[in-house]
Amino acid sequence: MYRWKSVPLGRVPLGRVLVGVSAALLVAAAGSVVLGRGSRPDAVTTAVTACGLDVPGAAQVTYRLTNRDRTWHGYRVHVSVIDGHGVLGSGTSLLGHVAAGATSEAKALVPLSARTGGALCEVHAEVFDADTGHHTPD
Repeated sequence: MYRWKSVPLGRVPLGRVLVGVSAALLVAAAGSVVLGRGSRPDAVTTAVTACGLDVPGAAQVTYRLTNRDRTWHGYRVHVSVIDGHGVLGSGTSLLGHVAAGATSEAKALVPLSARTGGALCEVHAEVFDADTGHHTPD
């Protein structure tokens, strides 16, 4: 039977100390990857797929959103129509329950305050995991 004995730190070989510290750091890093559920700022990508400016006073914006996180999320999507002088209109669209790794497409109607010559549509998403009320209960 092996008996544990205390050894003063100055007498422990440096190689064993480094191996022990490295192993502890590796286990801690692996645990944070497996247990980490938080959303990263780069875990969602958005892109405008259509920017319909032919309706007077409004823009119909179609966008695609990809959840690159490891868990499902709902999203609050900020939709803006801009030109060289500033923001012509903006709105918010809620997109709920996008599975991990999934891509969803949605449309938003944005009221405009001015003419749209040379305007562009933009979208930006942030995690919004609150209940949106747009799904059936489980």
